Amino acid sequence: MAELHVARFRFALLRPMRFAGRVFEHREGFYVRVDGDGIGEVAPLPGVHRETADECLALLRARGVEGLSAFPPALAFGLSCALAWNANDPVVRQPLRGTVGVNALFAGSLDDARRAVDEGRYEGFRTVKVKVSSAADADVVALLAERLPITTRLRLDANRSLEFADAVTVLRAATPVRVEYIEEPLREPLRIPELHFATGHAIALDESLLERDLRAALETAPGVTTHILKPSLHGSIAAVRERAERTARQLLRTTVSNAFESGFTLRLLARISTWLPNAHGDHGFGTGAFLRDDPTPAPEIRDGRIDVREPLPDLAAFDGLRFVPIEAALHA
Repeated sequence: MAELHVARFRFALLRPMRFAGRVFEHREGFYVRVDGDGIGEVAPLPGVHRETADECLALLRARGVEGLSAFPPALAFGLSCALAWNANDPVVRQPLRGTVGVNALFAGSLDDARRAVDEGRYEGFRTVKVKVSSAADADVVALLAERLPITTRLRLDANRSLEFADAVTVLRAATPVRVEYIEEPLREPLRIPELHFATGHAIALDESLLERDLRAALETAPGVTTHILKPSLHGSIAAVRERAERTARQLLRTTVSNAFESGFTLRLLARISTWLPNAHGDHGFGTGAFLRDDPTPAPEIRDGRIDVREPLPDLAAFDGLRFVPIEAALHA
């Protein structure tokens, strides 16, 4: 039977972050260590994951590693990472490419956008992800589309916040040539094909892939070009690969993102992404610097890319955390 130790954590964010309709100031969860070396992160995000960290701890205690196939996604992914490392799985040990592209991030006002461009903040990036939440953000989109180099494209992310008319306004601020896609644009997702026909812009799906009815209706709908995968919402590494393979069979692209996980997990995700089909574009791995107390620094981004050949942090990097047997963690 595998020996399991866990270390709980509560990392402060450098600034409050709005995500899935909520504002977060901390990230909480635990690392699981299996048989000494293999480590995985289990950090379900309230309002995004259905499971909680305490529920994951209880399941892990009751079923051990044998419960992997039935575990909720956040637990299945974290545990599968630890097991893959111990098994010398090439998916985590031997990336297929030396570097992986990362999109830059922007969320702010029109003045913030001007300042970012003037400071050259996005030099070297091929894509910039821009948070949009109302028709007023059309001005931000227009400025970035006008002033960023023609080789840099925008990825708009609305998190299902826009009414149809507001989405049209935002998208008409830039031509489809300047916008790679808009991610989950509408409060009424079933109107996504209509939005594509009205604007000509490409659409990316994220949350809709996790809802059975919407997935069936939209995963290959007109205008959909990209599926965004947050692995801890899909399950084990095997489940993530299966989802990406399905996306590739549909002749669509995969972008890998994350749910504000630690630098350690961002490095693992970058390695895993090299093994996924149709996942050669930029990914959402630029969030690690948001965590104030992360014991494992986020991967350094140089010219819009991270080097996945750099070794993963070893056990010594986690010395600031206290790993205890799973039984003790349940009563902490």
